[in-house]
Amino acid sequence: FPPIPTPSQLLTARDAGVSILAASGLAGEGARIRIRGNASLSMSNEPIVFVDGVRVNSGGGFGDNAGAGGGGRPSRLDDIDPSSIERVEVLEGAAAATLYGTEASNGVIQIFTKKGATGTARWTFNAEQAASTFDVSRIKDNCGFARSDTAAARLSTFYGYTVSAFQPFCINASDDILGTGMASMVNGSVTGGTSGYTYFASGRYASEDGPMDAEWL
Repeated sequence: FPPIPTPSQLLTARDAGVSILAASGLAGEGARIRIRGNASLSMSNEPIVFVDGVRVNSGGGFGDNAGAGGGGRPSRLDDIDPSSIERVEVLEGAAAATLYGTEASNGVIQIFTKKGATGTARWTFNAEQAASTFDVSRIKDNCGFARSDTAAARLSTFYGYTVSAFQPFCINASDDILGTGMASMVNGSVTGGTSGYTYFASGRYASEDGPMDAEWL
């Protein structure tokens, strides 16, 4: 089986009451998590997430390299390295509200990370590379015409072939707009310790790019 890249995918199909809904097809887009369906029409339906007892923002937000014009919201939950997770506990309905108050009526997800173990240092390392493409056959030709000689000259320069005023023409720019998106992930960890202390440390680098050519963004 291939490695699981995000905690959202780790939760997929693991609990009968938990639904992981893809927000969109954008690269790096965070998933919506629902426990026993939607509980409100106007308020947030996202569960509360705790990592080792510390509450985290699972709703997502824009990072340093994701501007407001991108249209996507990455999830801070997916920043966690799945290989550093020891177990995940899901509290639903009344049980979650009893322990964490009415704010937890949408459910609670508790993530517990791995701890060190007595013994010599044990190192692990993993690297993954992936590619994504778009089916260009789904994009039809875009047809139109230039309304003036000036517009025709600009279109000729832009497309690289002669466009005449008031003469219909068709263009399929899928080869220029679309390309091959690349994704890479590298993670590593070390664990060990003695009878007096134990340690565990891990790190991950992840990068994902969609099939849209950067020149057109």
